[in-house]
Amino acid sequence: YLSIPPATSGECDVNIIANGGVENGRQHWMHTGSSVKAHKGGYGDSDLAISTVSRKGPWQGIGQFLDSRCFKEGDTLEVEAKYRLKDVETNSAYVCDFNNVFYMANTTCPRVSIRTRRLLGDTIGAEVENDYMYPLALPVGPTNNMWNTLYGYFTVTKQMEEANSVFMFVERGKPGSQLIVDDLRVKKVFRGCDDYYYNRDIESGDTRHWENKGHVSIDLFSPGYNSDYALKTVYRDVYWASMMQEIDTNCLNVGMKYTLSSMIRLKVTETGADRKAHV
Repeated sequence: YLSIPPATSGECDVNIIANGGVENGRQHWMHTGSSVKAHKGGYGDSDLAISTVSRKGPWQGIGQFLDSRCFKEGDTLEVEAKYRLKDVETNSAYVCDFNNVFYMANTTCPRVSIRTRRLLGDTIGAEVENDYMYPLALPVGPTNNMWNTLYGYFTVTKQMEEANSVFMFVERGKPGSQLIVDDLRVKKVFRGCDDYYYNRDIESGDTRHWENKGHVSIDLFSPGYNSDYALKTVYRDVYWASMMQEIDTNCLNVGMKYTLSSMIRLKVTETGADRKAHV
């Protein structure tokens, strides 16, 4: 008999990922095609990161099997990681475009996905139920040719809780590129309804929780209104294109009135000069 002890709070509340900072080399890390290796030079003061080897396609990436004892239906898990990309042929680092969502594009940045697997029988050859969930975390801007951030969160489903294995992996990016990952963290968090939880003041210093609406890109702008950062549109082709957030419907109550306010600034694209807003 295989006796599985209950998970302790330390195992599930701090970081579900084992060896997320790659302090112990390749230990606990797996790949989704090709291979992986310990990469000299990690994020910050870290000596090592984890890297792909001979990566041929965007689906080939790096990941870990997560401790399924930490999955409880309804819990919210936050995902964050650092990544960088290198061209295999030239060994030079390059910048991806966090606004690009096309899976096979050369400028697309990585993302975090999950594969769950549930055994439908206890004999060899029994049917296996596989399912995928993506994206769990997306790149946030601004991006550069050094270390960048993947960020997101998700709610644990009943299917995840009942799975026999849960594999989380970082994928996507230019075919033939070397994907390097460090400081992967997955932890249980409480998400309230205040603006703070959704980075509506942009003071996280990146674009987390924000998306682009229509034919437009978004990026940081500095300084903000009485703050360090604001959010700006880039390559805005039509008047309705802008930045947006999805509102959590759990934060809305029937019959309650809500107010929305924001500071705005308009600039002429060609010259960068300020433009007067007309109400």
